[in-house]
Amino acid sequence: MDRELADVSTPAALGAALQSLRETAGLTTREMDSKTRLSDVRLTRTKISKVEGGELPRLDWLRAYVNLCGVGTGTRRYRAWENAWTTAHQHATAGTVTPDPDGTVPPRQLPMDTSPFVGRTAELDQLTALHRRAGNGVAVISAVHGTAGIGKTTLALRWAHQNARRFTEGHLYLNLRGFSADHPVAPAHAVRELLDGLGVPAERIPARFDAQLSLYRSVLSGRRLLLVLDNAATAEQVRPLLPGSSSCFTIVTSRSQLTGLVARDKAVPLKLDVLSRKQARELLDDRIGRGRLDEYPEATDTLLTMCGGLPLALVIAAARIMLAPDQPLDRLVAEATGGEPVLRNFEVDDSESDLPTVFSWSYRTLDPDAARLFRYLGLVPGPDFTVAAAASLVGAEAGLTARLMRNLADQHLIEEYCPGRYRLHDLLRAYANDLSEEHETSSGRAAAHTRVIDYYLQAAVHGDRLLDPLRETFPTPSAEHGIQPPSFDSAEGAAEWFEQEHESLSAAARLAAARGRHRPAFLLPWSMTTFLHRRGYWREYADLYRLAVEAAEPMGDPRAHGVALRNLANALTQLGEYDHAMARHRLAVDCFRKVGDIQGLARTERAMGYASEQLRDFPAAEQHASTALGLYRQIGDRTGEAQALNALGWYRALQGDYDSSLTHCSQALALLDEVDDLTYRAHTLDSIGYSLQHLKRYADAAYHYQEAIAVYRTLGDRYYEAETLHHLGDSEAAAGNASAAQAAWQDALTLLVAIGHPKAEQVRAKLAR
Repeated sequence: MDRELADVSTPAALGAALQSLRETAGLTTREMDSKTRLSDVRLTRTKISKVEGGELPRLDWLRAYVNLCGVGTGTRRYRAWENAWTTAHQHATAGTVTPDPDGTVPPRQLPMDTSPFVGRTAELDQLTALHRRAGNGVAVISAVHGTAGIGKTTLALRWAHQNARRFTEGHLYLNLRGFSADHPVAPAHAVRELLDGLGVPAERIPARFDAQLSLYRSVLSGRRLLLVLDNAATAEQVRPLLPGSSSCFTIVTSRSQLTGLVARDKAVPLKLDVLSRKQARELLDDRIGRGRLDEYPEATDTLLTMCGGLPLALVIAAARIMLAPDQPLDRLVAEATGGEPVLRNFEVDDSESDLPTVFSWSYRTLDPDAARLFRYLGLVPGPDFTVAAAASLVGAEAGLTARLMRNLADQHLIEEYCPGRYRLHDLLRAYANDLSEEHETSSGRAAAHTRVIDYYLQAAVHGDRLLDPLRETFPTPSAEHGIQPPSFDSAEGAAEWFEQEHESLSAAARLAAARGRHRPAFLLPWSMTTFLHRRGYWREYADLYRLAVEAAEPMGDPRAHGVALRNLANALTQLGEYDHAMARHRLAVDCFRKVGDIQGLARTERAMGYASEQLRDFPAAEQHASTALGLYRQIGDRTGEAQALNALGWYRALQGDYDSSLTHCSQALALLDEVDDLTYRAHTLDSIGYSLQHLKRYADAAYHYQEAIAVYRTLGDRYYEAETLHHLGDSEAAAGNASAAQAAWQDALTLLVAIGHPKAEQVRAKLAR
């Protein structure tokens, strides 16, 4: 970089450097003004005065300015000025985030723009022209496509950072992992992440995907916002995420051409090609230094030919050379080629081709322990991992694993994208997996899969026991030697861990099923039940229990099969699929009868009562509760008896028999005090409040409702908190307390919408009246 740019980091410093450049060129502002008709850029004396006074100019203005001062377009010196402008721009926009009127902070999600960058001037200009079209009220999507490692993300982020201040209401960024070894990000998960990024509270986010999309587009409507959807697999993955508002500008990157997005959604394709040989040499000069390359011209030519102008290949090659400063370049290149053709076939339509050979340059620098860890990291389920998970995967000590992972991160083979959490780039994951197939035995890979599955299973079972100590239990396989599951000091700590890891837990369950490990494939969903239920993740709940049902059948354990069917039915009930839910419940009853599991039958009868209630068949609900009560008493299950008494009292209340309801619920409450069941104590308090309300004892009703709400909030049980708030609002309205009723209903509606429950419409109608 020029000497005068060494300390440029602010708009004022850039202005001073530009003034120095002009004076060195021997030009006055008047002379500059007389030479300024370049394209549509006019360098008036007023503009010159502003920039020399420290005001940041437009990038095209800067390019014309330095050109007039004798800095040739495309030279390394010219790029130094562009980089200085980017640094000054990032300084100018840092710390200037203005909260929206409601107090939320606009999203600023762009990753740092740190990748080496040469050329691409035409592509940057094309993105700018497309954004101008968007400014004219046209919804514009730019589909940046090209082969793996071509620099799609680098281009998108460079343009985004250069133009960040144009998007006053924020920047959203999401990696769709379209070509990941694991599953690409599903639209349902992607829209949830985008809503989180937009600052939408979790309780406002519906469970149903179509409702989430409606909310997402409503939040984006009219907002001047940039959306970068990176690494997309197909048009179908992207289409649901496109804003409906022309005020947003969307950049999509993909290895595929996204023809469907171009044809149907009017996306404007922007194809990236490989760098020219001159540009590739400039990139290596910038990273390694011209002197080292000039010393070995033949090795440099070989290196350029091997990389084929692919930016990712060039960057990795440069890093490998920089990490071996004492090694002759020709020796490094000879070792990389190994006498075989490398880095061939980097055509635009070739997704991976020879990139593993490029990755091998970094891989070969690793010591044996780090290399082994890297190979096995390709087997990790889920999108990311911790040191503990990686240590369990390879059966190593956590301290050693942490050191090795720092080594891998330094080599850019893994990324610590947030404190304590790591991930691999999609291609590096595939490369690591290929290496493990090549260098590790099938038994070694299978053992690693076993360890990582058991790591997640042991932790999940332990965490679930803290969330709900009274849940039914299943024998859990003893921990594999070498795994190091986390321990939790509290239910809150367990809930936080589940929130961070539930995607990896789901992936571990899929891995267990794929490897024929039926018991973990059943136990992992079972251990996530309490968390998923309380958070309202009904779709994930249902998907996992479909997996659990399939896993339980070959286990030869009718009880486990029955539990899986019942929990799948519970999830379907929450999703409003009542007929399908009842069908699974009946299959669960058959399983429990087969083995004489009275407790399983009782729990299923009680669950069938709840499903019948949602169908408004209160007599059937009462009959199921009564049957469950008899079964619990038959086996002396005091907790179950209390739960069934409450259910029976509740269904009596729904049919208008409030005195009988109070009798049953009071009996339930006395039993629950003995067994210390907080969840059903709250249920019973709500039931008592409902009957008291209808007996016009409004103050007593409100007291019981408030007690129940406090417990639900402690447990993080959003659905039942909403139910009780709904009842409290009804009671306050009946008592003539309109403002209190409205407040309770509004809180209930917020929660019900968040979990996608159909009762939201009932509450919304009451608020409207």
